[in-house]
Amino acid sequence: MRAFPRSLSTGLLAVLAISLAGCAGSSSASPPASAAAVAATPAPSVAPSGGPSASAAPAESPVASAELLDTDTWVTYTSDRYGFTVRHPADWQPEPADHAWTFDEAPDAGSTGHERFRHPDDDIGVSVWAYDPGPDVSLETTEEIVAWVEDFCRIAVEITCHGLADRAVPLCFGSRDCNPAVLVPFTYDTYAFIPGFTEDGMIIAAVWRPEHHASAEPYGGARKLLEGYLSTINANGTTGVFASPAP
Repeated sequence: MRAFPRSLSTGLLAVLAISLAGCAGSSSASPPASAAAVAATPAPSVAPSGGPSASAAPAESPVASAELLDTDTWVTYTSDRYGFTVRHPADWQPEPADHAWTFDEAPDAGSTGHERFRHPDDDIGVSVWAYDPGPDVSLETTEEIVAWVEDFCRIAVEITCHGLADRAVPLCFGSRDCNPAVLVPFTYDTYAFIPGFTEDGMIIAAVWRPEHHASAEPYGGARKLLEGYLSTINANGTTGVFASPAP
């Protein structure tokens, strides 16, 4: 299978949970129906060869989608490597990770350290994986998560990622407490970073397209597509990452 075009290979700490306000999450709530997961129209790649640009920020304000995609017909995928399940559109092709991802490899659409999901036209894809930042790293607040993402950007792409705090969207998971997590729209990709969701540490999820790319339009945009994936993720009895406050 040919690889779908690569895009932002940096902001990677992504796909989705946590709120600043200690709201009460829900481990069993089903997301409301919105846009149906339908086949996307092929479109040319817009990603440059040199990776993401830290200076260009999306215009829209950092607020997670009020409604989620209808994922009732999506198919459950189990990650044997990272210990989570996640649902994906039935016509998308899953590609299992063949090793645990580390900082030694770039976070991009071609990494085989990700659980990868490809649209049948290979024009858009989603990756989900886990990474352990280590016991000495505190990621208990949105500010700490954003600071970690900034460090990750500098290490992974050798650029300075400015303005992350302005673009970060708070997310929430947990049955009783809202645990912090963030969704970050970058210039060419969209990431989510969810610390503490699995025993392997942080869940990172990415849509390898920017918000308004044509291939993401049938799903309501790249952010809504990523939020759809995140709403179905399950590990250690915790189900779903949602906008704050959680449904």
